[in-house]
Amino acid sequence: MRVPPGAVPRWITAAAAVALASSFGRVAEGQSPDDEQRYSVWQSDEHTLFVASASDVGVIYGRPHVTLGYGAPFWHFVGVDAFAIATNEFAAAYVGWRANLPFLDVQMGYRATQPYDRRELPVKDSYVADDLPRRDGDENATYGAVELEVTPLAPVPGGVAFAELHPIWVTAPRDTRLFEEVTRTVYVAPFLMRARLGYIYDLDRVKAGAMVEHVVLPGRPKDVTRVGPLVLVSLAERLEGLFTTTVVVRSPDSLGFSGVYGFLGLRMRFAQRF
Repeated sequence: MRVPPGAVPRWITAAAAVALASSFGRVAEGQSPDDEQRYSVWQSDEHTLFVASASDVGVIYGRPHVTLGYGAPFWHFVGVDAFAIATNEFAAAYVGWRANLPFLDVQMGYRATQPYDRRELPVKDSYVADDLPRRDGDENATYGAVELEVTPLAPVPGGVAFAELHPIWVTAPRDTRLFEEVTRTVYVAPFLMRARLGYIYDLDRVKAGAMVEHVVLPGRPKDVTRVGPLVLVSLAERLEGLFTTTVVVRSPDSLGFSGVYGFLGLRMRFAQRF
């Protein structure tokens, strides 16, 4: 199975909150009601400087990641986040500020994106996959983007509900039409925004659910809406298996696999306090 290499869903880094939310009101086996409830291996009230990583490898991409922060890694902290992505379609590098709580993740930073074979697109109402590659004489459509991501989570029966608001300001000239590698959409510079809403049911080591994502595309005839499942599997204390894919239910374009968001891979977590 080939999953189109959409950008890594960073809201999954808050996956510990799924177990946290679904555990409210329960007392762990062997604990008395007066004991502090443990929801995550990363749960801690100790605040220190730390370096942490939640790096991914999957089909077909790699994403080395590092966070330099203060607080409790993967629990509640502030810091600087940086990562690089390499897929079979593009490469990107990101650096930004991040603040994390068990039920809220906020990030803002800059991403430089280098597609391997994309061009600035002609003005059309609708595009197909064959419109995206460069033609003879075309320059590669490299671009930068300032991104804000706000991801709240809330406990609901059996699991957790999550949302994401992800506005993107692109540094390309105004009214330029490009393919955005993270949202998998054709947009008109300088602005687009992705919003997500979903639910994850806690089955202990397996957590499964679904989400809907809507990409706002000012200047295009329609926005893009996609829906699909998502699955998280705890393979070890610091290793997770992740899967999600969304299929298009509304779009001005017919981009085939290029318009599908997908992710299949493993995430390894590491942290060192100072």
